[in-house]
Amino acid sequence: MARIGKEKKEQIRKSILEKSKELFFGKGYDQTSTKEIAREVGIAEGTVFNYFKTKADIFLEVFSMEHTIKKIETNQYMDKGTSVLDIFMNFIKCNLKDIMIFPKGILKELGIASLNLAKSKPALIKKLAEFDFQVLDHLKELTEDLQGKGLIVPCDAKVLSDVIYSGMMLEFILYVYEKDRKKETMFDNIREKVGFILKGYV
Repeated sequence: MARIGKEKKEQIRKSILEKSKELFFGKGYDQTSTKEIAREVGIAEGTVFNYFKTKADIFLEVFSMEHTIKKIETNQYMDKGTSVLDIFMNFIKCNLKDIMIFPKGILKELGIASLNLAKSKPALIKKLAEFDFQVLDHLKELTEDLQGKGLIVPCDAKVLSDVIYSGMMLEFILYVYEKDRKKETMFDNIREKVGFILKGYV
């Protein structure tokens, strides 16, 4: 049997990602099987696993391709809130909006897949982590803008934004891993934590 060349391999890999994207976004993660992905690509199901270890790995890569980082204009949050807490919550909700469209099962599998790929595909994990760092940068910008407008007392904007982000991510992780926890509960808890953090700063 002839060996597949590098160009053909890359073509198959690209096709797996493209067809997977169509199926994931069309039918959902749970309703999409690797057998179906293989059929759409025109390869054997076993061949899929020559390129990706699990369906979650495929989704992780599709997600990283789709989840592009957008420049955030911090002023848009100033106009929406009547208080500093409201402004931060508008920012947080906006940044969680895209990822919250996915079911908990997908988010949980994404987390597991990220840990599994940390050593084998550091570039991919770095790409996913860029989103977090970008949000942190924008959160710091927002904090500095609020300080400039006299809405937050002078402080280390990076430390304050890091602490707010930590509170947000703690509640997001609890939401993902606790089966019965609702989105509303998550946002209520984030609001409570951010409100507590902001005491003494506003």
